Amino acid sequence: MTIVIYCEGETEQRVLPFLLNYFQARRRADEAQARLSARSLNGVSAYLTKIGPAVRNRIDVEGDQVVFGLIDFYRCGLHFVRPKAQDTDTLARRVEHLESQIHELIPTGCRRHFHQHFAVHEIEAWILSDEEPLHKRLGDSQLGPWPRPEEVNLNKSPSTQIMELYWNKRRESYQKTTDGESLLRKANPDRIYEKCPYFREFVDEVLEACKIDTASRKRRGRRQR
Repeated sequence: MTIVIYCEGETEQRVLPFLLNYFQARRRADEAQARLSARSLNGVSAYLTKIGPAVRNRIDVEGDQVVFGLIDFYRCGLHFVRPKAQDTDTLARRVEHLESQIHELIPTGCRRHFHQHFAVHEIEAWILSDEEPLHKRLGDSQLGPWPRPEEVNLNKSPSTQIMELYWNKRRESYQKTTDGESLLRKANPDRIYEKCPYFREFVDEVLEACKIDTASRKRRGRRQR
């Protein structure tokens, strides 16, 4: 019983199970839970090319009931059409618009099983949710706080802010695959959940799918006996 989450890179592949398993353990019911597996598609461009066939394989071949996708919202490689004058240009509208674009890449028969999510504006927003690991890493307890990290300005994205802090404080380069993973493993997941609504929505939907997937597979097992 495995629920697969396709993502864009190695950092997400290693960190997502760690974070999701934390919340799964907190909410664990008596019955067995589905196992969570994050799988990198090796970059945003490859993600957009591979996500359709990957989801079809999980649904049509592996028999999964649900598949998830998660990529950074910032620089995701999709084109956002500016709204008409009478429409409101909000972050929620942009996220919804880009989610629909990715759904169009999924084979029609598999779309109802697939759930696309975004790290808004990128996974580094989760790092800014809990400034304590940054304080310890950079030796400055005055950094932050960032009360709404998913709303950090795109002109200076979360990763850009962290890069500047690393350089200004330590004359070091921030490396997503090493520093990013380390900071997220030391962060308090509850703070990320509290401060990041899009992360919270992703976590809640994955955990709900775990219960649905487990129940569905139990029913199929009883029918096959």
